[in-house]
Amino acid sequence: MYLHQKFEYEVGVVNTHETFDSVVEPAFNAEKPKVMMFDTETTGLNFMRDVPFLFVFGWNKRVYAIDLLQPTGRELANRAYNLFAQCNWVFAHNAKYDYHMMTNYGLPIPEHINIADSQTVARLTNFADDDLSKSLETMVHIVTGK
Repeated sequence: MYLHQKFEYEVGVVNTHETFDSVVEPAFNAEKPKVMMFDTETTGLNFMRDVPFLFVFGWNKRVYAIDLLQPTGRELANRAYNLFAQCNWVFAHNAKYDYHMMTNYGLPIPEHINIADSQTVARLTNFADDDLSKSLETMVHIVTGK
């Protein structure tokens, strides 16, 4: 079972402006989230030379993926940044790495967006006192009980 199935997330692929206009923005405007998340899937682990090929973002139980190799990838990721700017915080699990990946891609995350690292938050809270993994799956399990 995939994590999105286990935690009952709504998952969608956004590779056109029409999909962003008809699916993502209406859901965002209806829910007005204060916190969002993002992640990248990359060509490797070298934060100096590798690049992302997939950009994933979402809020609540909504998760959207943008294929950065598509012609519209850069524009759609930039539109996601516009949504980020309307939130108080945007979290990533190992945020510095994802930040470098988007910079390598040529679309650095704007400085006015408040980015937080969920791994750092875990290490500074009660999660730091246990012997459990600091993986995203473990943290979600602890928080949600699923």
